[in-house]
Amino acid sequence: MKSIPRFAMALSAMLLFPFASVNAESAYTDSMEAEFMQGGQITLKLSAGEHEIVESADNHIRVHWTLEDESDDVDTQAKVKGNQATIDIDGPRKHFRTVIEVPRNSDLTVRLTAGELDVGNVGGDRDIQLRAGDLSIEVGDTDNYGNVEGSLWAGDINAGPFNRSASGLFRSIEWQGEGDHDVYFKLYAGDVRLYQGGD
Repeated sequence: MKSIPRFAMALSAMLLFPFASVNAESAYTDSMEAEFMQGGQITLKLSAGEHEIVESADNHIRVHWTLEDESDDVDTQAKVKGNQATIDIDGPRKHFRTVIEVPRNSDLTVRLTAGELDVGNVGGDRDIQLRAGDLSIEVGDTDNYGNVEGSLWAGDINAGPFNRSASGLFRSIEWQGEGDHDVYFKLYAGDVRLYQGGD
């Protein structure tokens, strides 16, 4: 089994993690990581699969993935420049799962083609778009939020902590508070759940 290079090059303040290709064994797991900071802006571009975003114990971004077919490959690329990071993850169409650790108070922009996405309470802004699938967002204390806004073409929205819900075609919700962080989501088809820890 070949190893995955951690760094390809350093250019000025930019760190580049190039393409990483893994020939998987059954139920094989691997990972990549990049040093980052709290309070930065992270963009995640994800291929179809089951993805979970959680808080990191330190100032690193880590991506752990699981494959179930030995013929599958995973291509990853991460770019970090100052307080901006972009992570591209392209995995197989079936049985692809990731857990992505991000530093606390990170602002997240997530683009997922299809699948399941669970976004933990990382403390920053969240801008999330899916073509199709199920989205869960842990929001914690609602006093931390200024604007919560989302829409979908078909499906259900359950935003219990904000006393908002919608079901059917071309549905949306809006909520305004006095906090510092915003949540925005958009789906074409699927279900959305905003929840507090323990729900």
